[in-house]
Amino acid sequence: MKTLLNKFNRPDSMLVVTSYPSRGNNIADRTAVAWHSKRLLRELAKQGKRIVVLAEKTGNTSIDSSVTRDGKNIIVLRVWKKGSITALFHIAKAALRFDQVHQMLFQFEFNVFGGLSPVIGIPVLLSFLRLLGKSITFEFHQVVNDVSRISHHINIKNSLLLRILSMGLHAFYTAVGFLSQNILVFESQLLHELSTSIPASKINVVPLAVVSSRPLTKNNARKALNIAKRDFVIMSFGFVNWYKGSDWIVKTVDRQKNTNIKLLLAGGASATLKDKAYYKKYYSQTIQRAENSANIVHTDFIPEKLINRYFAASDVVVFPYRVLMSSSGPLAHALSHQKPVLFSSHLHAYFQNDDMRLALQKSDLKFTDVMFDLDHRDFMKKLDIVQSKYDQFVEFSASLAKERHISSVAKKYLHLMSSTPSDLIPLFKVLFARK
Repeated sequence: MKTLLNKFNRPDSMLVVTSYPSRGNNIADRTAVAWHSKRLLRELAKQGKRIVVLAEKTGNTSIDSSVTRDGKNIIVLRVWKKGSITALFHIAKAALRFDQVHQMLFQFEFNVFGGLSPVIGIPVLLSFLRLLGKSITFEFHQVVNDVSRISHHINIKNSLLLRILSMGLHAFYTAVGFLSQNILVFESQLLHELSTSIPASKINVVPLAVVSSRPLTKNNARKALNIAKRDFVIMSFGFVNWYKGSDWIVKTVDRQKNTNIKLLLAGGASATLKDKAYYKKYYSQTIQRAENSANIVHTDFIPEKLINRYFAASDVVVFPYRVLMSSSGPLAHALSHQKPVLFSSHLHAYFQNDDMRLALQKSDLKFTDVMFDLDHRDFMKKLDIVQSKYDQFVEFSASLAKERHISSVAKKYLHLMSSTPSDLIPLFKVLFARK
């Protein structure tokens, strides 16, 4: 094992702190970050980058106690436990092993570490890593300036507490921005929100990557899933959540009686909220209505190997979100299958991205064609537009998928992190130089 670690302890390697799936693990058991990191890091490795992943423990002793390889250029050390106050200490300890590795990518979502205590300690960890001479690129998967926007999602109604939490987030963003060389987000709107805490010159927008999908015909997919050819199938993919409007789309489609419109509610309980009493109530009510509706099929979690089949069977993928606080993994899936997409008006800021506006122009669609209000009548009107301009909607998704292909996204990561890092300060050189 020591020989393997030494092989990766070199200046052209990269350290990554992230959630990462083990072989055979359902990514749904981890987080959306794990799904993203697996795809991105494998592409970076494919382009020649050596990567050391400092990942969370899985609970499997044999896996957690060993260094595993994921291909030729990736090794995974499972060094921190989700929900543990000592998680950041173990990350720092592992980083000390790799004194020759200067580039570091920190992939962050608020629930990755499983609690408030580890998150509060992240600026302390970043300070230590900077003293070690690490050049840090910090990747925000979510940005929320005003916590009151997601009060229903986190079940906090006290206005004073919401203001305190918003102030705390501002302090956290400011500290992370100060200690990191680069900040990375997936949407232009998130740059604008972060720029109230971090200089905009430090923030970079790189889209969530799209991978090419395995081709599968709609007829074959529907035959396998027992879906009628005449049905117009809309799909809502991902964790069932309030901020994603899962309950709204269920109520809206359930209202449509004697119609060929069907909804695939493709997702299960949120991995980060499933143990919360308020979320259990929300999830139970939403799923009960879905399962009692003749127009809705609830699939629960879809195994990775079957995701292509469900997307191939659908006609349009919808995003009835109430809040924009992150990029959308389900959107990346939809684009990889070149499926028509519809966005709620709460996601209008997605179109601040140049590639989104360019895709609209190329497909000769209007902004109003692809957006709907969270209103039953307006939503049904937009479904009619999709059916009448179906080829144009396909062209929109195909154009956007090309711009966001994972090979070009990975090159942007490599370019962003290629700057020469600062050297170790003398004290740490003496204390931690290898014998």
